[in-house]
Amino acid sequence: MDFYVYQDIKYIDYFPKEWLEHWPKSGPVVCADCKVEGMIDTIFVHYCGTCLIQVYKGKRGLPEDFKLYYKRFLNINSYFLA
Repeated sequence: MDFYVYQDIKYIDYFPKEWLEHWPKSGPVVCADCKVEGMIDTIFVHYCGTCLIQVYKGKRGLPEDFKLYYKRFLNINSYFLA
């Protein structure tokens, strides 16, 4: 897997460099879920579902990621809010 390094974090080569400045409380340095869900073999490939939906409103991520996480998000929240 090809990657580049930014501030001691490995990012997959297709991760947009304009996204490297993460919003507070998001990204692999400060978000535990991004660190777990978003990494493959110590390389950050995408944001976690929470950051993707609640922080970035689906604007950062592949459309397939957004659809999957949004569906999961709705299922989880409808369970707790019912």
